[in-house]
Amino acid sequence: MKHSYIKKVKVENFRAVKEIEFEPGRKLTLITGKNGTAKSTVLGMIAHPFSFNPKILLGENYTKTSMALIEDENTVADMEKEIENISRVQGQFFESLVSNHFKLSEIDVKGSRHAEIVLFDKPVNKDLIIEVESNDYEDRKVPRLVTRKKLPAPGPGEKDTRSSNKILPVIYLSLKRVFPIVEAKHQEIKLKITSDEEQYLKRLYDQILLNQYPDNLSGIDVRNKTSLSFLKEDMSIHMISSGEDNVGQILEALLSFKRLKKTYKNYSGGILLIDELDATLYPGAQIQLLNVLMEEARASNLQLFMTSHSMFLIEHALSLNGEDGIYPGDIEVLMLKKQNESVNVIKNVDRNTLWQDLHEEMISETKEEKIRVYFEDKEAEFFFNSIVREKPFTSRINKVDVSLGCDKYIELNKKKIPEFMYMSCIVLDGDQEEEKINGLKNFIMLPSSEYDPPEKMIYKYLLDSACNFWNDCEASYTREILLSNKYNRGVREILDGVFLTDDGLSQVSGSPYYKRKEREVWKLWFKEEQKRWKKVKNNPFRHWARVNSDKVDTFKLDLIKSLNFIALKNGMPPFG
Repeated sequence: MKHSYIKKVKVENFRAVKEIEFEPGRKLTLITGKNGTAKSTVLGMIAHPFSFNPKILLGENYTKTSMALIEDENTVADMEKEIENISRVQGQFFESLVSNHFKLSEIDVKGSRHAEIVLFDKPVNKDLIIEVESNDYEDRKVPRLVTRKKLPAPGPGEKDTRSSNKILPVIYLSLKRVFPIVEAKHQEIKLKITSDEEQYLKRLYDQILLNQYPDNLSGIDVRNKTSLSFLKEDMSIHMISSGEDNVGQILEALLSFKRLKKTYKNYSGGILLIDELDATLYPGAQIQLLNVLMEEARASNLQLFMTSHSMFLIEHALSLNGEDGIYPGDIEVLMLKKQNESVNVIKNVDRNTLWQDLHEEMISETKEEKIRVYFEDKEAEFFFNSIVREKPFTSRINKVDVSLGCDKYIELNKKKIPEFMYMSCIVLDGDQEEEKINGLKNFIMLPSSEYDPPEKMIYKYLLDSACNFWNDCEASYTREILLSNKYNRGVREILDGVFLTDDGLSQVSGSPYYKRKEREVWKLWFKEEQKRWKKVKNNPFRHWARVNSDKVDTFKLDLIKSLNFIALKNGMPPFG
């Protein structure tokens, strides 16, 4: 191997774990299992013995106080630069404190060995045995975890009795990373990254979240985490979604390793651990994230350890075996299972075993399975909610908070990602060509007039002189009120074919329409007008549905066919 990596892990005598042992994948180990099977415990024991901090450059006696005593400014500047070169992008060190993994207490076992890790140590080309133990001091009620190393020395069994972590860069991302930014004290920070690094982050951010974000990078420092995000217009960092925040933290870790490989001449690989990798991410983003992690593991010589409940991730990890560049032993999927009050590890686990184990847990947590439904945007979801109100539908579908374009959904289907082939229903706008989805049984199209998307369709409907909606809605909502929408001029220009011309508002610097796409203007208009549709009588889609009941009935029949196709594929009860 070209880099250091963990060859064997043994965890014992710690909480729910009596003894488990496994050989991790050289590139990826994905650990799954029901709640309470010690998945996070295993990650913590792997992360604990490793660290990479200024002491490797400045010696064991290094402290911030000792730095302050150095009088020569040039020496201090050189040392600070060296420290920056071996630190993460946002300044932390490549280490994980015990408080990130465990909250030790008086009832935890003392004076015992809890982990043994066999590491192939590339710098010396030998295996190194690392042990994690708890001490048992009379003056301490709570044990302390310490690391001991059995060095590859001449004497058999010779042991270094000093407590010291193995020098190897490690990043552990716990579930603290999904703590909402809005609920924590935070401050925006200036990121010290190059333009090439920013482009790298942007490419991966867009790839994972399957979206096109603006070139507006911002960093954030919160008590328990640091993150970054590409902010959309009129957004601040505390307005980003949990998924965007999660991806930002993972990309910060990947960039940190990428940079360290360049700046530290003795770099021999690193370890990245992520608890509940799928947290806050919808299936499409989960798949893309795993693809990115595998690519970066190769590029930066990383060994990845992840936990997850997601069958989408698990199936994708299993499917990667045998692909170009993936060799036997690179990927391991392990299941932890509690049997007779002890946790055991199941190796070489197959999909059916995993499904039954995780499915059993899901059934116990939810009374009835729901089918996920995806839309192109919020406008489409609003239209859908307005015309599909029957309980047989609403009680059994789960609308996913994700917006992707038609072509992106079809691409994910063609790439044979199960979520978009037979595990969810994709509802496209009515402006798409039906030929695009021929043969795609889980794809359907919203009803429409003149093949328009929902926002354009309803605007034209409300302006039609023959429309009697204005006779049925509340007196406080009138056609004049509709025309007072501050984005009305923009959408009128679009309908007249003027908006994108040299004389159009899109060319007027300083206007709210400057350089905007037509689709963006329609969304602005819709969002503004939607504020007036909160009452049922004022919802024009309800009115449109009554007038166009034949189109709506046809759509519902298509919806039932699609949902039944998905239900049949996934062993779920049929829809009526």
